[in-house]
Amino acid sequence: MKSKMILLMFLSFGLYQIETNAQTDTTMIQDSLTWHIYIPGRPNMNYLNAQKSVAKKWGVKVEYLYGDCVGTHDDKGKAFEAENQTIFNLFEEKFGKDWETKFQEEVELELKKE
Repeated sequence: MKSKMILLMFLSFGLYQIETNAQTDTTMIQDSLTWHIYIPGRPNMNYLNAQKSVAKKWGVKVEYLYGDCVGTHDDKGKAFEAENQTIFNLFEEKFGKDWETKFQEEVELELKKE
């Protein structure tokens, strides 16, 4: 009887560890996602900081590539579109098809805090 109880405890602990590791792996995958955003011209740094904060809450990191004021390098923004599609798919799955509107609303709320 005692040995069955000990075996049951070990099995329970093992299943808990497997579940915990699976959750951690998913979090690490999400945390490793980087949303690349091309910024042409002069950026509003308060807006970019708010955007980074919301993106972090949503489970991704944001990195910006700054362009020039005349937009001669706007083709760089197109290069990021394919890379960012994974993130957009994740957002759509988690937040719905109108995730962009929800994201923008959260950025606006974040700006009001500053």
